[in-house]
Amino acid sequence: MTISILTIIILLILVLYGYLAFSNFRSALLFSPWLFPGYLLKIPINSFSTNLLELSLGLLIVAYLYHHFIKRPPVVVHHSSPPHPSTPPLSPIFFPLILLALSAIIALSWTPSPLVGLGSVLAHILEPLAYLFILHQTLTSPEDHRKLWINLKLLALTLTLYTIIQSLFQIGLIPPWDIETRVTGIFDYPNASGLFLTPILAAAIFSFIKNLHRSSLTIFLFNQLFTLDALLIITGITSLFLSSTEAGIVALIACTFLILLFKIKTPLGRMLYFIVVSIVLSGTLILLPNLQDKLFLADHSGLVRRSQWQETISFLTDHPLQGAGPQNYPTAIKPYHSSPNLEIFQYPHNIFLNFWVEYGLLGLLSFLWLISVIIYSTRNRPTDNNNSISNNNRFSQENLTPAHLALLALLIHGLVDVPWLKNDLAFLTILIIFLAGSSSPSTSLDNHTKRRAT
Repeated sequence: MTISILTIIILLILVLYGYLAFSNFRSALLFSPWLFPGYLLKIPINSFSTNLLELSLGLLIVAYLYHHFIKRPPVVVHHSSPPHPSTPPLSPIFFPLILLALSAIIALSWTPSPLVGLGSVLAHILEPLAYLFILHQTLTSPEDHRKLWINLKLLALTLTLYTIIQSLFQIGLIPPWDIETRVTGIFDYPNASGLFLTPILAAAIFSFIKNLHRSSLTIFLFNQLFTLDALLIITGITSLFLSSTEAGIVALIACTFLILLFKIKTPLGRMLYFIVVSIVLSGTLILLPNLQDKLFLADHSGLVRRSQWQETISFLTDHPLQGAGPQNYPTAIKPYHSSPNLEIFQYPHNIFLNFWVEYGLLGLLSFLWLISVIIYSTRNRPTDNNNSISNNNRFSQENLTPAHLALLALLIHGLVDVPWLKNDLAFLTILIIFLAGSSSPSTSLDNHTKRRAT
Protein backbone atom coordinates (compact mmCIF):
# COMPACT_ATOMS: atom_id res chain seq x y z
CA MET A 1 0.00 0.00 0.00
CA THR A 2 1.50 3.32 -1.13
CA ILE A 3 0.85 6.62 0.60
CA SER A 4 0.50 9.62 -1.66
CA ILE A 5 2.32 12.88 -1.11
CA LEU A 6 -1.04 14.58 -0.52
CA THR A 7 -1.83 12.12 2.28
CA ILE A 8 1.56 12.79 3.89
CA ILE A 9 0.92 16.55 3.72
CA ILE A 10 -2.52 16.12 5.29
CA LEU A 11 -1.12 13.95 8.08
CA LEU A 12 1.67 16.45 8.74
CA ILE A 13 -0.86 19.29 9.02
CA LEU A 14 -2.96 17.19 11.39
CA VAL A 15 0.04 16.41 13.59
CA LEU A 16 0.96 20.09 13.84
CA TYR A 17 -2.62 21.19 14.42
CA GLY A 18 -3.16 18.41 16.96
CA TYR A 19 -0.07 19.54 18.87
CA LEU A 20 -1.40 23.10 18.91
CA ALA A 21 -4.89 21.96 19.99
CA PHE A 22 -3.57 19.97 22.96
CA SER A 23 -0.96 22.53 24.01
CA ASN A 24 -2.93 25.76 23.43
CA PHE A 25 -6.57 24.98 22.65
CA ARG A 26 -7.71 28.60 22.43
CA SER A 27 -5.06 29.41 19.80
CA ALA A 28 -6.01 26.33 17.81
CA LEU A 29 -9.65 27.41 17.81
CA LEU A 30 -8.74 30.97 16.78
CA PHE A 31 -6.70 29.51 13.92
CA SER A 32 -9.53 27.17 12.83
CA PRO A 33 -10.92 29.36 9.98
CA TRP A 34 -7.77 28.56 7.99
CA LEU A 35 -8.89 24.93 7.90
CA PHE A 36 -12.26 25.62 6.24
CA PRO A 37 -10.87 25.09 2.70
CA GLY A 38 -9.36 21.84 4.00
CA TYR A 39 -12.40 19.94 2.71
CA LEU A 40 -10.67 20.07 -0.67
CA LEU A 41 -7.86 17.84 0.69
CA LYS A 42 -9.44 14.38 0.76
CA ILE A 43 -8.18 11.06 2.10
CA PRO A 44 -9.86 7.92 0.68
CA ILE A 45 -10.45 5.21 3.29
CA ASN A 46 -11.77 1.95 1.81
CA SER A 47 -15.23 2.68 0.42
CA PHE A 48 -15.55 6.20 1.78
CA SER A 49 -13.38 9.27 2.11
CA THR A 50 -12.75 11.99 4.66
CA ASN A 51 -10.96 15.30 4.42
CA LEU A 52 -8.70 17.62 6.35
CA LEU A 53 -11.57 19.77 7.63
CA GLU A 54 -13.43 16.82 9.16
CA LEU A 55 -10.29 15.35 10.69
CA SER A 56 -9.33 18.72 12.15
CA LEU A 57 -12.77 19.04 13.74
CA GLY A 58 -12.29 15.58 15.23
CA LEU A 59 -9.01 16.75 16.74
CA LEU A 60 -10.70 19.85 18.14
CA ILE A 61 -13.44 17.76 19.76
CA VAL A 62 -10.93 15.38 21.37
CA ALA A 63 -8.75 18.29 22.53
CA TYR A 64 -11.80 20.09 23.93
CA LEU A 65 -12.82 17.00 25.93
CA TYR A 66 -9.23 16.62 27.16
CA HIS A 67 -8.95 20.23 28.33
CA HIS A 68 -12.49 20.36 29.68
CA PHE A 69 -12.67 17.08 31.59
CA ILE A 70 -9.14 15.71 32.08
CA LYS A 71 -6.66 18.56 32.27
CA ARG A 72 -9.08 21.01 33.90
CA PRO A 73 -8.30 21.48 37.63
CA PRO A 74 -11.08 20.65 40.12
CA VAL A 75 -13.41 23.50 41.02
CA VAL A 76 -13.38 24.47 44.70
CA VAL A 77 -16.84 25.52 45.84
CA HIS A 78 -17.01 28.14 48.58
CA HIS A 79 -20.31 27.86 50.43
CA SER A 80 -20.11 31.46 51.55
CA SER A 81 -20.83 32.68 48.02
CA PRO A 82 -23.08 31.36 45.27
CA PRO A 83 -21.26 29.32 42.62
CA HIS A 84 -20.52 31.01 39.33
CA PRO A 85 -21.14 29.13 36.10
CA SER A 86 -17.89 27.98 34.54
CA THR A 87 -19.32 28.15 31.03
CA PRO A 88 -21.77 30.61 29.46
CA PRO A 89 -25.42 29.60 29.05
CA LEU A 90 -26.59 28.44 25.65
CA SER A 91 -27.34 31.28 23.29
CA PRO A 92 -30.87 31.53 21.82
CA ILE A 93 -29.40 30.70 18.40
CA PHE A 94 -28.83 27.12 19.57
CA PHE A 95 -32.52 26.25 19.82
CA PRO A 96 -33.46 26.77 16.14
CA LEU A 97 -30.17 25.15 15.15
CA ILE A 98 -30.94 22.09 17.27
CA LEU A 99 -34.39 21.91 15.68
CA LEU A 100 -32.73 22.17 12.26
CA ALA A 101 -30.43 19.29 13.19
CA LEU A 102 -33.43 17.21 14.32
CA SER A 103 -35.27 17.95 11.07
CA ALA A 104 -32.21 16.84 9.08
CA ILE A 105 -31.93 13.60 11.07
CA ILE A 106 -35.66 12.91 10.67
CA ALA A 107 -35.39 13.55 6.92
CA LEU A 108 -32.89 10.68 6.68
CA SER A 109 -35.76 8.29 7.33
CA TRP A 110 -37.32 8.93 3.92
CA THR A 111 -34.34 9.70 1.72
CA PRO A 112 -33.63 6.77 -0.68
CA SER A 113 -29.89 6.72 0.17
CA PRO A 114 -29.60 7.22 3.95
CA LEU A 115 -25.82 6.72 4.04
CA VAL A 116 -25.24 9.37 1.39
CA GLY A 117 -27.71 11.64 3.15
CA LEU A 118 -26.02 11.03 6.50
CA GLY A 119 -22.70 12.22 5.08
CA SER A 120 -24.41 15.43 3.95
CA VAL A 121 -26.17 15.96 7.30
CA LEU A 122 -22.90 15.43 9.17
CA ALA A 123 -20.92 17.82 6.96
CA HIS A 124 -23.55 20.56 6.70
CA ILE A 125 -25.35 20.46 10.07
CA LEU A 126 -24.02 18.21 12.83
CA GLU A 127 -20.28 18.86 12.49
CA PRO A 128 -20.71 22.67 12.23
CA LEU A 129 -23.07 22.54 15.22
CA ALA A 130 -20.39 20.74 17.27
CA TYR A 131 -17.94 23.43 16.15
CA LEU A 132 -20.39 26.13 17.25
CA PHE A 133 -20.75 24.57 20.69
CA ILE A 134 -16.98 24.51 21.18
CA LEU A 135 -16.71 28.14 20.02
CA HIS A 136 -19.46 29.19 22.39
CA GLN A 137 -17.88 27.45 25.37
CA THR A 138 -14.34 28.66 24.70
CA LEU A 139 -14.14 32.01 22.91
CA THR A 140 -16.16 34.32 25.12
CA SER A 141 -14.29 37.64 25.03
CA PRO A 142 -14.46 40.47 22.45
CA GLU A 143 -10.71 40.04 21.94
CA ASP A 144 -11.31 36.43 20.86
CA HIS A 145 -13.93 37.60 18.37
CA ARG A 146 -11.56 40.24 17.04
CA LYS A 147 -8.89 37.60 16.43
CA LEU A 148 -11.40 35.33 14.70
CA TRP A 149 -12.26 38.17 12.32
CA ILE A 150 -8.57 38.83 11.68
CA ASN A 151 -8.00 35.19 10.76
CA LEU A 152 -11.08 35.13 8.53
CA LYS A 153 -10.00 38.30 6.74
CA LEU A 154 -6.40 37.14 6.34
CA LEU A 155 -7.66 33.87 4.88
CA ALA A 156 -9.95 35.75 2.49
CA LEU A 157 -7.10 38.09 1.50
CA THR A 158 -4.88 35.09 0.74
CA LEU A 159 -7.61 33.50 -1.39
CA THR A 160 -8.26 36.70 -3.32
CA LEU A 161 -4.55 37.25 -4.01
CA TYR A 162 -4.28 33.72 -5.39
CA THR A 163 -7.35 34.36 -7.54
CA ILE A 164 -5.77 37.50 -8.99
CA ILE A 165 -2.49 35.66 -9.63
CA GLN A 166 -4.44 32.86 -11.28
CA SER A 167 -6.08 35.34 -13.63
CA LEU A 168 -2.88 37.24 -14.44
CA PHE A 169 -0.76 34.18 -15.18
CA GLN A 170 -3.51 31.76 -16.26
CA ILE A 171 -2.52 29.24 -13.56
CA GLY A 172 -4.71 26.28 -12.72
CA LEU A 173 -7.75 27.31 -14.74
CA ILE A 174 -10.42 24.58 -14.69
CA PRO A 175 -12.49 23.62 -17.76
CA PRO A 176 -15.01 24.77 -18.83
CA TRP A 177 -14.44 27.96 -16.86
CA ASP A 178 -11.18 28.62 -18.70
CA ILE A 179 -13.18 29.12 -21.90
CA GLU A 180 -15.42 31.63 -20.13
CA THR A 181 -12.33 33.24 -18.52
CA ARG A 182 -13.86 32.81 -15.06
CA VAL A 183 -11.31 32.09 -12.37
CA THR A 184 -12.06 29.66 -9.55
CA GLY A 185 -9.21 30.28 -7.12
CA ILE A 186 -8.50 27.15 -5.09
CA PHE A 187 -12.09 25.95 -5.53
CA ASP A 188 -13.73 23.73 -8.14
CA TYR A 189 -16.01 26.35 -9.70
CA PRO A 190 -16.25 30.17 -9.72
CA ASN A 191 -19.32 30.58 -7.51
CA ALA A 192 -17.66 28.55 -4.76
CA SER A 193 -15.05 31.28 -4.47
CA GLY A 194 -17.69 34.03 -4.53
CA LEU A 195 -19.90 32.34 -1.95
CA PHE A 196 -16.99 32.05 0.47
CA LEU A 197 -15.67 35.58 -0.02
CA THR A 198 -18.89 37.63 -0.17
CA PRO A 199 -19.91 37.54 3.53
CA ILE A 200 -16.34 38.23 4.68
CA LEU A 201 -16.12 41.16 2.27
CA ALA A 202 -19.40 42.54 3.61
CA ALA A 203 -17.94 42.48 7.12
CA ALA A 204 -14.80 44.23 5.90
CA ILE A 205 -16.84 46.94 4.16
CA PHE A 206 -18.85 47.46 7.35
CA SER A 207 -15.73 47.91 9.50
CA PHE A 208 -14.06 50.14 6.90
CA ILE A 209 -17.02 52.51 6.48
CA LYS A 210 -17.76 52.60 10.19
CA ASN A 211 -14.28 53.94 10.91
CA LEU A 212 -14.05 56.48 8.08
CA HIS A 213 -15.13 59.24 10.45
CA ARG A 214 -11.82 59.11 12.28
CA SER A 215 -9.70 62.18 11.63
CA SER A 216 -6.35 60.85 12.80
CA LEU A 217 -4.03 60.24 9.86
CA THR A 218 -2.17 57.70 11.99
CA ILE A 219 -5.27 55.52 12.25
CA PHE A 220 -5.85 55.69 8.50
CA LEU A 221 -2.29 54.87 7.51
CA PHE A 222 -0.92 52.68 10.26
CA ASN A 223 -3.80 50.84 11.89
CA GLN A 224 -3.31 47.24 10.79
CA LEU A 225 -6.99 46.28 10.97
CA PHE A 226 -8.07 49.28 8.91
CA THR A 227 -5.36 48.52 6.32
CA LEU A 228 -6.41 44.86 6.23
CA ASP A 229 -10.04 45.84 5.54
CA ALA A 230 -8.96 48.23 2.77
CA LEU A 231 -6.73 45.65 1.06
CA LEU A 232 -9.37 42.95 1.34
CA ILE A 233 -12.06 45.17 -0.17
CA ILE A 234 -9.83 45.96 -3.18
CA THR A 235 -8.65 42.41 -3.82
CA GLY A 236 -12.00 40.85 -2.89
CA ILE A 237 -14.11 42.91 -5.27
CA THR A 238 -11.52 42.30 -7.98
CA SER A 239 -11.79 38.57 -7.29
CA LEU A 240 -15.59 38.65 -7.54
CA PHE A 241 -15.37 40.35 -10.93
CA LEU A 242 -12.75 37.87 -12.13
CA SER A 243 -15.00 34.96 -11.14
CA SER A 244 -18.09 36.75 -12.53
CA THR A 245 -20.01 36.25 -9.28
CA GLU A 246 -22.74 38.79 -10.04
CA ALA A 247 -24.93 37.79 -7.09
CA GLY A 248 -22.06 38.42 -4.69
CA ILE A 249 -21.46 41.85 -6.20
CA VAL A 250 -25.17 42.72 -5.90
CA ALA A 251 -25.13 41.55 -2.26
CA LEU A 252 -22.14 43.79 -1.47
CA ILE A 253 -23.79 46.79 -3.16
CA ALA A 254 -26.96 46.23 -1.12
CA CYS A 255 -24.97 45.91 2.12
CA THR A 256 -22.99 49.06 1.34
CA PHE A 257 -26.22 50.95 0.68
CA LEU A 258 -27.56 49.83 4.06
CA ILE A 259 -24.38 50.78 5.93
CA LEU A 260 -24.31 54.26 4.40
CA LEU A 261 -28.01 54.70 5.08
CA PHE A 262 -27.48 54.00 8.76
CA LYS A 263 -24.60 56.48 8.92
CA ILE A 264 -27.04 59.27 8.07
CA LYS A 265 -28.65 60.39 11.31
CA THR A 266 -31.59 62.58 10.20
CA PRO A 267 -34.79 61.33 8.49
CA LEU A 268 -34.51 64.08 5.85
CA GLY A 269 -30.93 63.06 5.05
CA ARG A 270 -31.96 59.43 4.70
CA MET A 271 -34.82 60.35 2.41
CA LEU A 272 -32.55 62.45 0.16
CA TYR A 273 -29.96 59.67 0.14
CA PHE A 274 -32.62 57.13 -0.87
CA ILE A 275 -33.86 59.42 -3.67
CA VAL A 276 -30.35 59.97 -5.04
CA VAL A 277 -29.53 56.26 -4.96
CA SER A 278 -32.84 55.43 -6.68
CA ILE A 279 -32.15 57.92 -9.46
CA VAL A 280 -28.60 56.64 -9.98
CA LEU A 281 -29.75 53.01 -9.98
CA SER A 282 -32.61 53.71 -12.41
CA GLY A 283 -30.33 55.61 -14.77
CA THR A 284 -27.74 52.84 -14.65
CA LEU A 285 -30.32 50.17 -15.50
CA ILE A 286 -31.64 52.26 -18.41
CA LEU A 287 -28.15 52.87 -19.82
CA LEU A 288 -27.00 49.25 -19.30
CA PRO A 289 -29.77 46.89 -20.47
CA ASN A 290 -27.52 43.85 -19.96
CA LEU A 291 -27.27 44.75 -16.28
CA GLN A 292 -31.04 45.03 -16.16
CA ASP A 293 -31.37 41.52 -17.63
CA LYS A 294 -29.06 40.12 -14.97
CA LEU A 295 -30.74 41.94 -12.09
CA PHE A 296 -34.20 40.78 -13.13
CA LEU A 297 -33.00 37.26 -14.05
CA ALA A 298 -33.74 37.72 -17.75
CA ASP A 299 -30.38 36.40 -18.98
CA HIS A 300 -29.60 32.70 -19.54
CA SER A 301 -28.45 32.06 -15.98
CA GLY A 302 -31.53 33.78 -14.59
CA LEU A 303 -33.89 31.87 -16.88
CA VAL A 304 -32.32 28.59 -15.76
CA ARG A 305 -32.90 29.48 -12.12
CA ARG A 306 -36.46 30.62 -12.71
CA SER A 307 -37.22 27.37 -14.51
CA GLN A 308 -35.64 25.41 -11.67
CA TRP A 309 -37.62 27.29 -9.04
CA GLN A 310 -40.90 26.64 -10.87
CA GLU A 311 -40.12 22.92 -11.00
CA THR A 312 -39.14 22.90 -7.34
CA ILE A 313 -42.32 24.68 -6.27
CA SER A 314 -44.36 22.14 -8.25
CA PHE A 315 -42.52 19.34 -6.48
CA LEU A 316 -42.98 20.93 -3.05
CA THR A 317 -46.68 21.44 -3.72
CA ASP A 318 -46.95 17.64 -3.92
CA HIS A 319 -44.45 16.95 -1.10
CA PRO A 320 -44.70 19.95 1.27
CA LEU A 321 -43.86 18.18 4.54
CA GLN A 322 -41.05 15.82 3.59
CA GLY A 323 -39.35 17.60 0.73
CA ALA A 324 -36.90 15.43 -1.16
CA GLY A 325 -34.62 14.36 1.68
CA PRO A 326 -30.88 14.97 2.08
CA GLN A 327 -28.95 14.65 -1.19
CA ASN A 328 -32.03 13.41 -3.08
CA TYR A 329 -33.18 16.55 -4.90
CA PRO A 330 -31.72 15.71 -8.37
CA THR A 331 -33.53 12.34 -8.36
CA ALA A 332 -36.78 13.61 -6.87
CA ILE A 333 -37.10 16.54 -9.28
CA LYS A 334 -36.71 14.48 -12.46
CA PRO A 335 -40.46 13.83 -12.97
CA TYR A 336 -41.01 17.59 -12.71
CA HIS A 337 -38.15 18.57 -15.00
CA SER A 338 -39.77 20.12 -18.07
CA SER A 339 -36.64 21.40 -19.84
CA PRO A 340 -34.45 18.49 -20.95
CA ASN A 341 -31.87 20.89 -22.39
CA LEU A 342 -31.25 22.37 -18.94
CA GLU A 343 -29.10 20.72 -16.28
CA ILE A 344 -30.60 19.53 -12.99
CA PHE A 345 -28.53 21.02 -10.20
CA GLN A 346 -27.79 19.50 -6.81
CA TYR A 347 -29.95 22.15 -5.08
CA PRO A 348 -32.67 24.60 -6.23
CA HIS A 349 -30.30 27.60 -5.92
CA ASN A 350 -32.47 29.49 -3.46
CA ILE A 351 -31.57 29.36 0.21
CA PHE A 352 -35.17 28.89 1.38
CA LEU A 353 -36.00 26.24 -1.21
CA ASN A 354 -32.66 24.56 -0.50
CA PHE A 355 -33.53 23.93 3.15
CA TRP A 356 -37.12 22.95 2.29
CA VAL A 357 -36.20 20.25 -0.23
CA GLU A 358 -33.33 18.94 1.90
CA TYR A 359 -34.91 18.79 5.36
CA GLY A 360 -38.62 19.22 4.77
CA LEU A 361 -40.99 21.88 6.05
CA LEU A 362 -39.61 21.53 9.58
CA GLY A 363 -36.13 22.33 8.25
CA LEU A 364 -37.42 25.45 6.51
CA LEU A 365 -39.28 26.60 9.64
CA SER A 366 -36.14 26.01 11.73
CA PHE A 367 -34.12 28.16 9.33
CA LEU A 368 -36.74 30.93 9.42
CA TRP A 369 -36.75 30.75 13.22
CA LEU A 370 -32.96 31.13 13.24
CA ILE A 371 -33.20 34.25 11.07
CA SER A 372 -35.91 35.67 13.35
CA VAL A 373 -33.79 35.09 16.46
CA ILE A 374 -30.83 36.89 14.89
CA ILE A 375 -32.99 39.82 13.75
CA TYR A 376 -34.60 40.11 17.20
CA SER A 377 -31.21 40.08 18.89
CA THR A 378 -30.07 42.84 16.53
CA ARG A 379 -33.02 45.07 17.41
CA ASN A 380 -32.45 44.52 21.13
CA ARG A 381 -28.66 44.61 21.27
CA PRO A 382 -26.95 46.73 23.93
CA THR A 383 -24.67 49.39 22.52
CA ASP A 384 -21.01 49.89 23.31
CA ASN A 385 -21.74 53.18 25.00
CA ASN A 386 -23.93 51.69 27.73
CA ASN A 387 -25.67 48.51 28.72
CA SER A 388 -29.17 49.62 27.77
CA ILE A 389 -31.03 48.75 24.62
CA SER A 390 -30.23 51.28 21.92
CA ASN A 391 -32.60 53.47 19.95
CA ASN A 392 -35.84 52.13 21.39
CA ASN A 393 -35.55 48.67 19.83
CA ARG A 394 -35.01 50.00 16.32
CA PHE A 395 -32.35 49.09 13.81
CA SER A 396 -29.37 51.41 13.71
CA GLN A 397 -25.69 51.29 12.94
CA GLU A 398 -25.02 50.93 16.68
CA ASN A 399 -27.07 47.72 16.78
CA LEU A 400 -25.33 46.08 13.85
CA THR A 401 -22.05 44.20 13.82
CA PRO A 402 -19.86 43.07 10.91
CA ALA A 403 -21.32 39.59 11.40
CA HIS A 404 -24.87 40.86 10.82
CA LEU A 405 -23.85 42.44 7.52
CA ALA A 406 -22.04 39.24 6.58
CA LEU A 407 -25.23 37.26 7.20
CA LEU A 408 -27.26 39.77 5.19
CA ALA A 409 -24.85 39.40 2.27
CA LEU A 410 -25.11 35.63 2.59
CA LEU A 411 -28.92 35.78 2.48
CA ILE A 412 -28.99 38.10 -0.52
CA HIS A 413 -26.47 35.95 -2.38
CA GLY A 414 -28.43 32.88 -1.33
CA LEU A 415 -31.55 34.05 -3.14
CA VAL A 416 -29.97 32.75 -6.36
CA ASP A 417 -27.27 30.37 -5.13
CA VAL A 418 -26.37 27.74 -2.51
CA PRO A 419 -24.70 29.08 0.63
CA TRP A 420 -24.33 26.93 3.76
CA LEU A 421 -24.96 23.51 2.13
CA LYS A 422 -21.28 22.92 1.37
CA ASN A 423 -18.52 21.82 3.74
CA ASP A 424 -16.55 25.05 4.02
CA LEU A 425 -19.61 27.29 3.71
CA ALA A 426 -21.38 25.43 6.52
CA PHE A 427 -18.50 26.10 8.91
CA LEU A 428 -18.14 29.69 7.70
CA THR A 429 -21.85 30.38 8.16
CA ILE A 430 -21.90 28.83 11.62
CA LEU A 431 -18.86 30.90 12.62
CA ILE A 432 -20.55 34.10 11.41
CA ILE A 433 -23.76 33.12 13.24
CA PHE A 434 -21.70 32.66 16.39
CA LEU A 435 -20.12 36.09 15.96
CA ALA A 436 -23.52 37.68 15.26
CA GLY A 437 -24.99 36.07 18.35
CA SER A 438 -22.20 36.94 20.76
CA SER A 439 -20.01 39.79 19.48
CA SER A 440 -20.28 43.35 20.67
CA PRO A 441 -21.41 45.90 18.06
CA SER A 442 -18.04 47.49 17.45
CA THR A 443 -16.03 44.41 16.92
CA SER A 444 -12.68 45.35 17.24
CA LEU A 445 -11.31 48.26 15.35
CA ASP A 446 -13.14 50.72 17.60
CA ASN A 447 -12.29 48.89 20.79
CA HIS A 448 -8.78 48.04 19.65
CA THR A 449 -8.10 51.68 18.84
CA LYS A 450 -9.50 52.81 22.19
CA ARG A 451 -7.26 50.33 24.01
CA ARG A 452 -4.19 51.57 22.16
CA ALA A 453 -5.13 55.17 22.87
CA THR A 454 -5.28 54.48 26.59
